[in-house]
Amino acid sequence: GNVAFPTETVYGLGGNALDEAAVRRIFTFKGRPLTDPLIVHVPDAETALGFVRAEGETRRIFEALAAKFWPGPLTMVLAADDKVPPAVCANTGFVGVRAPSHPVARDLLLESGVPVAAPSANRFGHVSPTSAQHVADDLGAHDILIVDGGDVTNGTTCSVGIESTVLKVEDSDVPSDATDVPRKLILFRKGGVPETAIRAALDEAGFTHVEIVPPPAFRDNSHESTGAGVSACDSSKSAAELATEQAEQAGAQQAPGQLITHYAPDVDTWLLRAPSTSPSANPAGVLVVVETQQGERLPLRSSVLLDFGGTLKELRDTVLAYRDLSPDGDVPSAARSLFDALRWTESVDGAEHVLIVDVAGADDPLAPSVTDRMFRAASGKVSEGARITPE
Repeated sequence: GNVAFPTETVYGLGGNALDEAAVRRIFTFKGRPLTDPLIVHVPDAETALGFVRAEGETRRIFEALAAKFWPGPLTMVLAADDKVPPAVCANTGFVGVRAPSHPVARDLLLESGVPVAAPSANRFGHVSPTSAQHVADDLGAHDILIVDGGDVTNGTTCSVGIESTVLKVEDSDVPSDATDVPRKLILFRKGGVPETAIRAALDEAGFTHVEIVPPPAFRDNSHESTGAGVSACDSSKSAAELATEQAEQAGAQQAPGQLITHYAPDVDTWLLRAPSTSPSANPAGVLVVVETQQGERLPLRSSVLLDFGGTLKELRDTVLAYRDLSPDGDVPSAARSLFDALRWTESVDGAEHVLIVDVAGADDPLAPSVTDRMFRAASGKVSEGARITPE
């Protein structure tokens, strides 16, 4: 069978990674295209090496990073062993492996004795789940055992709050047994382990010649990768429709989390970068979205505002609904509350738009990862320097 279980990142929808029928049910339950691979969860590095092919310096890099960050929110992509079903890998020949730190996830792995393939336990393209109720809301109609790990706010479940970092630790252009040769490791997805921490760990282990690079589909968008598919999206379509279209266009991926539309609520969402307002803002005010091709005017009276650090707190009585992801401007706190807040916006009666204040300006190594989730939740729709004017 299949089970939804808590991790330190988000809830996963798991199945025996070596059982193709169990794996395919995951795709069916989520509505996930077979071009979007799954991460294989294991208890430790030794177990992981039984499901990948890693030799020479590639293996040494893997072992160094596993020793530093496992168990924890780092997924490493390597060539898959033949025993891993192609469906897990999106038929690319590569698989991501991770050792989670949450005690329930670890108990599941140790008691079952099998590797567990698991993406997030939600509808494809929808906001990731950080509670058992979120899982039930999205997947409750399916034959899935849901393990309740408790409330995310108590700090014991989904304590990171966003997905794992995904790093390809094999450079296919360099022989695995070559030493001290420049290598490029692809950072497919920013996540719970900051890139700066990975860089420091590589340097500490003597891999100063190894470079961390963005994925091939990278396009700079105010310092963020858009991943597979690079244009802002049609706001008239649902998150699932947009994500499915992008998956079809992108083809098979070596790692999850590459699509522009991901982690998205069922409400039109925008990311606000460097927003500004004035004391004259009033209930009749509108947000003028600047520097976008759409030239949208989004009425505040029908918008839900997800603030950060009180940046736009003067608008709390102007917008339809208001929540601050972290009044103190703490990025890890914002990461833990982001997905729950995005799901909350869907419950606000009359909400036509969601406006998210970016965390990119915060001095925290996790900020780029949180911004990435915000950007994809907004399907790439970004307003630079948004301003408030009377309607």
